[in-house]
Amino acid sequence: MRFVPRLLVSMTTLSLAAACGGLLASCSRPGPVKLGFVGGLSGTYAPLGEAGRNGLLLAIEQQNAAGGIEGRLIELLVRDDAQNKANAQHAVDDLVAAGVTAIVGPMTDAMVAPALPRLEDKRIPLISPTATSSEWAGKDDPLFRIMSTDPEYAALLADYAVRIKGLHSVALLLEDGNRVYGESVSQSFREALERQGGHVVQTLWFSNAEVHPERLVQELMTSKPQAVMVVADPVYTERVLLMLHAADPKLQLLGDTADERMLQRTGAAMEGYLATQPFNRDDPSTRYQTFVAAYTARFHQSVSVAAICAYDAGNVVVSALRRKKASETLKDALLREGPFSGVQGDIVFDAFGDTHRQGYVVTVRNGKFAVVE
Repeated sequence: MRFVPRLLVSMTTLSLAAACGGLLASCSRPGPVKLGFVGGLSGTYAPLGEAGRNGLLLAIEQQNAAGGIEGRLIELLVRDDAQNKANAQHAVDDLVAAGVTAIVGPMTDAMVAPALPRLEDKRIPLISPTATSSEWAGKDDPLFRIMSTDPEYAALLADYAVRIKGLHSVALLLEDGNRVYGESVSQSFREALERQGGHVVQTLWFSNAEVHPERLVQELMTSKPQAVMVVADPVYTERVLLMLHAADPKLQLLGDTADERMLQRTGAAMEGYLATQPFNRDDPSTRYQTFVAAYTARFHQSVSVAAICAYDAGNVVVSALRRKKASETLKDALLREGPFSGVQGDIVFDAFGDTHRQGYVVTVRNGKFAVVE
């Protein structure tokens, strides 16, 4: 009888060993690789944030279907910054505490400002799909960017406005909710316009909480500009463009936003509108067309700059994680590796995490965006 307890213990141990042996892959498999996303999913910047989240989600789903990272699935943790500085800081802190390897976002420069310092000593890179302010250029920090900085895109638009459209006097209407970006893009556009012989005749800043934007439009029109460039959140951009068109149907409208959803709500007011975008809608390549088909089928909405750049950001991070040496940080791998394959062209980071992404001038023609240069 003394041997019965030992026999029972042995049998129990063997049973457990057999059970774990039969499920060895499950018992020993490491947990998922966690990636974070921070963007505005509520408020007036929600269209930008939602498109970014969707583009990133598609990339992660496809990467998981292809086996993940060395057999480990990728888990995406999503946080809403609501275009609020405190929210952005809390979101980043929360993702760091959750153990993310990298964070994709934020989607605006105004939210990069409070988010970036939270990662300075964390060895966790911040990859923004759409932050373009010159404020972050040439700095050794955790920030990587998928788009070029503002001077490149501003120069494209200013050159086209003067050289092709003959516009020499332009007024600027800028929203202060993303002021870091607004200051960068307006200064870059002004300098580029002046190099072409044009000039900015008036600059007005406004809050997206402005109850009566008609007042701003009336004040702007007193300077009698040939064109008005609007830099604002998507919702307010639509509203102001409609008012400007009503004030003067011949006024040339310029901007930094070219989202097909705008066309559905603004109609004829958008005809002839000019903007710059970092992707070519008319690209016939198989890679781009495959992405468009997958994105529209998954989310039932048109592709936007936020979607395509966030998709690229996700794939860049996963590619760097796969190539990363055991002895180096992910930041080191992002800087060392490359080029990374994007939907349209390769992505190569310089020593400061900045890159060059080709820009295109687009216009609204017959109710659709078309590349003109």
